[in-house]
Amino acid sequence: MRMKLGEFLKEVGDGEAVLVEYSPLSHPELTFYSIVSWAKDTGRPVLIVDILDTLHVFKEQLRFMGYDTSFVDELPVVKEEGRVEEGRILGRTKVVEDLDIHLVSYGRIVKPFFDEVGDREVVVIVLGASKFLIPIQENPWLLERYFEKVVRAAMAKKGRISILFANVDLLNKYALQSWEESATRILRINKAGNVLHIKKSPRFSEIGMEVEV
Repeated sequence: MRMKLGEFLKEVGDGEAVLVEYSPLSHPELTFYSIVSWAKDTGRPVLIVDILDTLHVFKEQLRFMGYDTSFVDELPVVKEEGRVEEGRILGRTKVVEDLDIHLVSYGRIVKPFFDEVGDREVVVIVLGASKFLIPIQENPWLLERYFEKVVRAAMAKKGRISILFANVDLLNKYALQSWEESATRILRINKAGNVLHIKKSPRFSEIGMEVEV
């Protein structure tokens, strides 16, 4: 049984964290494009967290497929490392082991954005989430602090949903399973990038279903 991506997304509740898993050979940029389009159509503001130029990679893959990528130019972006600037850059922060420093820097950057959007539900899309974990995934203590301070804390914040794209082949078993435990929903992209498999959902009837991009 299949559903459209918009049908799946409209059921995602306030404060949820959706993990989108993909492999190096699949096409996650198609899902990214569809999520941004859905948010625009439903009047939800989008905030992009771009880790190590992943947004640029997604944009170029879409361009090679013949998509109009001009929409990227207007996306508000928090740049975490990387050199290629895409979208409307709100500020830059570094991937550092001290998560408190990182969160303070990130908070200062996004505060004006959230003040401006007010009470509207924001779709926060994190691109390259797995790359953030690579430097710390061999350290269980630092990894646990990441999920405590970043992932679980975000789930407690109302007025936003988080969608995190992760190349799971970059993660070790402990890091991947920690992600899967913390996420409220998990989608796995097929190789062609046009179908997602629901691996986890608070709506048990959805588990095992497919989602069309």
